[in-house]
Amino acid sequence: MKFISTNYRWITLRDHFLVWTIAFVLFACIRNIGTRELNGFEIPPTLSMIMSLSLGFIFGTISGIATLYFSERFYRRVSLRKFFFARIAFTVAFILSVFLLVYSIYNLLLEDFDVTFMFFISQPVIWVVVVYLLIVDFGLALFHQVNLMLGRGNLKKLIRGQFYEPKEENRVFMFLDLQSSTTIAEQIGHLKFSRLIQDCFNDLAVVENYDAQVYQYVGDEAVLTWSTGCLENGKCLKAYFAFMNLLVQKKPYYLEAYGVHPFFKAGLHIGQVTVSEVGKYKREIAYHGDTLNTAARIQALCNELQSGLLISDDLKQGFGGETGLIFTAKGPHELKGKAQPMELWSVTQPQ
Repeated sequence: MKFISTNYRWITLRDHFLVWTIAFVLFACIRNIGTRELNGFEIPPTLSMIMSLSLGFIFGTISGIATLYFSERFYRRVSLRKFFFARIAFTVAFILSVFLLVYSIYNLLLEDFDVTFMFFISQPVIWVVVVYLLIVDFGLALFHQVNLMLGRGNLKKLIRGQFYEPKEENRVFMFLDLQSSTTIAEQIGHLKFSRLIQDCFNDLAVVENYDAQVYQYVGDEAVLTWSTGCLENGKCLKAYFAFMNLLVQKKPYYLEAYGVHPFFKAGLHIGQVTVSEVGKYKREIAYHGDTLNTAARIQALCNELQSGLLISDDLKQGFGGETGLIFTAKGPHELKGKAQPMELWSVTQPQ
């Protein structure tokens, strides 16, 4: 059981639609430059472009839906190799169906189109199209998997070399930690505990709807980050409660599967960090700075202050509009590595 965010779905569909549309338009442009097909039968460039745009929309939509379906149905059930084989089989079947559709459209729109379907699909250009489509689909599926491993948007940033040189940014960070993790691990065993963490972090996908980026998973802890745009309407805070509400909804599942209902505590802080591309053989985008350390220290005080969500006063002052949440002052507290005490706030949902 897992959650697939709405943002993730729309972004996946958008990317597939754009890639397939560009692929078909590019192929149409190349094909119409000094080539002939079907024993001299010419397809007008305008019709060819209309067909390419239509097929791009059809392929993009179906391919995007198929990607989401495979992600939701087969994730963690089959290996990546089997996943790709299943995608290829699906794509081949879909391509044959599309060729039948294209053949029917040609018959409908072109009066002098007088060939059989078998003759149509036996043309060399058709097999070139099949190989071309399989390459595009495989590349898109591979890109999708790598993008998931690196985090949404990070692959594009690495390709562009956006953080080849260190840059400074103002960002919000949340350190999210499973409460009583050691006790739970001893209670249910380490293998079952690992499956519990997998399920919890799958459900953490709900934060995508609040523009959150998962920066790191460290054991039973996740680090999330936002640009300062999250201060509008308190998105970074609402992301936490959306996750916790989802865990509450799925409480029967967790109790049945693991005998526990997971609860996560979180600490948030805002400040300037340095972001850069690190690693030679395994590259990733890394953030450095006191902001992360402060957020981690704030999260560590959750048990002591009996609060599920603690934030710094700097972050509290950044919210411009109404968040719809309840803020309770916790007073100044000493944080390790900080010369001055920091004002903290507890945040709760209205009942």
